[in-house]
Amino acid sequence: MRGLLSPTTTTKLATSLGLAPSTVSQHLAVLASAGLVRRYRVGPRVLYELEDTGVVLLTQLGD
Repeated sequence: MRGLLSPTTTTKLATSLGLAPSTVSQHLAVLASAGLVRRYRVGPRVLYELEDTGVVLLTQLGD
């Protein structure tokens, strides 16, 4: 989840993690439905970043 501390795209996150974009997209959808990640569009790009609850969880996990 550290990769979501600043806004990023699915493709950029997938590349940094060495995973397929489709895999990352599925995980981001779950995190978004749990209220941990927000999704928004800037022009043609869709960006993801942690919601406040995601930041709190990350802090609690010590990650």
